[in-house]
Amino acid sequence: FERGLAEMNKGLALNPGSPDALFMLAGFSLLSGNTTRALRISDSLTQVDPLSPLGPHARAEALLWAGRWDEALRQKLAAKRVDPTITLVDVADATALREVGRLDESLAAYLDFRKIADVPSFGLPTTYERMGRHNDAVREIQAMEARFRKEWIDPDFIALAYAGIGDKNNAMKWLEKAFEMKTYFVRLLLNWDSPWLHNMKDDPRFIALQKKVLATKFTE
Repeated sequence: FERGLAEMNKGLALNPGSPDALFMLAGFSLLSGNTTRALRISDSLTQVDPLSPLGPHARAEALLWAGRWDEALRQKLAAKRVDPTITLVDVADATALREVGRLDESLAAYLDFRKIADVPSFGLPTTYERMGRHNDAVREIQAMEARFRKEWIDPDFIALAYAGIGDKNNAMKWLEKAFEMKTYFVRLLLNWDSPWLHNMKDDPRFIALQKKVLATKFTE
């Protein structure tokens, strides 16, 4: 983890004006919990390339992962006017809409993005669950599991989907699988108090797994 971050910093030092390097470092920073740095880097990216949609989208994601829902929503909607196809992890505007209680709009945003990109969303089941549509939430997760058996789906995403509907047992099952598979994302997620796993943080199984993950060097 530390070596990966050091390599990214080294690459950026060699070419501080690289939009791609700035975007990658912003993403790494927010996913690993350093949302303050992610915001700073996304602003630098916009200064380097004002016409690129990457800076506005990176800033929206950083605000989202920092839990600044209203700001994230405004930023994401502005970024989508430049390019509606970019997403880093999940559909940021749909997530922000859900967190401010606008559930119908959240669902619509998730389904609209599905028309653009056929990618699984761990946040959609959470929106269904909060709307009282538990069966729809489970159906979405089961579709992700079925897809996992046929092609690569990050097991962390399935864990987040289960955590989002309050199913801690299945969330732990998929987090353990992610650790067994040495996924990149499990190391980032368990590095900090991620908002998407907040309801797991007091579970003894999660605490034990977090300690194990943070003590492990993923060398392969």
